[in-house]
Amino acid sequence: WGMECYFDIGGTGRLLNGSTVNFNWPVATWFQVIVTVDLDNDLAEMEIATNPNDVTTIASWQWTRGGTIPLSLDANDIFGATADDEMYVDNYYVGDVFPPIIPVEFTAFTANVSNGNVVLNWATATEINNRGFEVQRNSGSGFNTIAFVQGNGTTTQAHNYSFIDKSVAEGNYSYRLRQVDFDGTSAYSNIVEVQVVAPKVFALEQNYPNPFNPSTQINFSLAADSKVSLKVFNILGQQVATLLAGDMTAGSHLVTFDASNLSSGVYIYKLEATGVNGNNFSAVKKMVLTK
Repeated sequence: WGMECYFDIGGTGRLLNGSTVNFNWPVATWFQVIVTVDLDNDLAEMEIATNPNDVTTIASWQWTRGGTIPLSLDANDIFGATADDEMYVDNYYVGDVFPPIIPVEFTAFTANVSNGNVVLNWATATEINNRGFEVQRNSGSGFNTIAFVQGNGTTTQAHNYSFIDKSVAEGNYSYRLRQVDFDGTSAYSNIVEVQVVAPKVFALEQNYPNPFNPSTQINFSLAADSKVSLKVFNILGQQVATLLAGDMTAGSHLVTFDASNLSSGVYIYKLEATGVNGNNFSAVKKMVLTK
């Protein structure tokens, strides 16, 4: 054997490389293990790294210690020592180029307004130890976390993420991401800003998704504060649900329709609005429930 290494339960470790080197490792945390073998100079080195700024050298030693095939790499045998041990190997790499210690590298973070919703999109080129992203919003009184989006652990592949902040009231907003590692360390993205303006017209949008099962979302906008009625009918004209009935403020709105108790078929949803500005609005659209 060129070396043996044990990561024992509890956070202690043993490297057997002709002698025994004891070390500690971070429990319940993704970290990088690097073994470099320089056959030209007959040297070996083992390191562990929890982030690019925290690299610990466990030991350096002469690689060849006899045997019938000097200055050669042995096979790799990765296993759990007992039936009670759990072992996870993520992104195993063998090569003649020193591997990078991969941070979470943002390549984009944007915010756009669509029908009263703020659509956030971001991308990463690489990730290490990434548990995920807290989506934080500031409407004038400081940043607050409004959602969490799962990350991809450790990866050298590009990944795209998105989040929709639905039915946001009129105003100015700032958004940022708090990227959180499995060990609790975190870092922030840049801040993006958007302005949500009140719609200038009454409108009823097509539900999404459509067809749907068992629920779908209906978007509509009000040009003024209005008394609103939103009802659902079957194809025979019989009312099957009342989604809204009352006063609502001007702006974009989102309603979820759950049809779990209905059978498959074509349904009609009707919006009626009486605005305080004296304007009346009525619109009808079809949707398809498929079970």
